[in-house]
Amino acid sequence: MNLIALLNYVANQPEVLRHVAPGYANIDLTAFCTKPGNYIMGDEGGCVIFAPSTANSTVYEMHYLLTNDIRGRDALYFTRFCLELMFTKQGATAISGLTPRDNRAARAMNRALGARPVGEQTDIFGRLCIKYVLEREQWVQFSAASSAVSVH
Repeated sequence: MNLIALLNYVANQPEVLRHVAPGYANIDLTAFCTKPGNYIMGDEGGCVIFAPSTANSTVYEMHYLLTNDIRGRDALYFTRFCLELMFTKQGATAISGLTPRDNRAARAMNRALGARPVGEQTDIFGRLCIKYVLEREQWVQFSAASSAVSVH
């Protein structure tokens, strides 16, 4: 499956679509795939996508599109791996994202990844969202602490 087909397949799974584009029967993310500077990581179980906040920015907006095939600890490990790549291989200095206030699972994931809430915003669907930010320095400290805990 090519990258465009993969992202569209994952984004249109019912459990993903209802969070990404509520009220839509399907979406086409081809434009996201072809835009320079955007990154897509994943497989049929889920994708994590990143887009620079502005042109040539090292601050990225992140969205995770996870199907029912990847949940809990597996989803956390996968998303951490994607963040690691962005911070270490792509030079990201910070990663942010909007999470609908009523999406408790996504908010818990954000906190488990080490992101911190920095304010509220309304998204394009009119949903009240919490904006989360994870800076590289926070990521390094959080990752070191998580590694130390898992080793003991």
